[in-house]
Amino acid sequence: MKRRQFEYKGHKGLPNIAKALGVSPNTLKSRIARGDELEHAIEKILAKKTLQKVAYEYKGIKGIPNIARAFDVNEGTIYYRMSKGMTIEQALGPKALNNPMRSVQKGWSGKPDLHPLWQLALGISL
Repeated sequence: MKRRQFEYKGHKGLPNIAKALGVSPNTLKSRIARGDELEHAIEKILAKKTLQKVAYEYKGIKGIPNIARAFDVNEGTIYYRMSKGMTIEQALGPKALNNPMRSVQKGWSGKPDLHPLWQLALGISL
């Protein structure tokens, strides 16, 4: 069986193409194994990199990872929804928008929120 030869913008072979894109060769291999054409796999990678480079801010929180943590929404879910054309508000979903921000409003009080029996078992007095 003859192996397929891949070429993209002068780069030959999946390892060289992956290096040029700044991703693992396994990323390209797995996408092609799932049935994606090389161009489609590259398009997905470039779209995600573009989303990651854009500085997003929502309600004073900067960056998708921080926004995801604050609203208790998976970061990958936000990236996926935004890659499909949703705004940041739509990507967060109605559940997140109706809930107050976790880390921003609660913050860290310096004391763990433990049940009194756990405190007793661990020998902690708060």
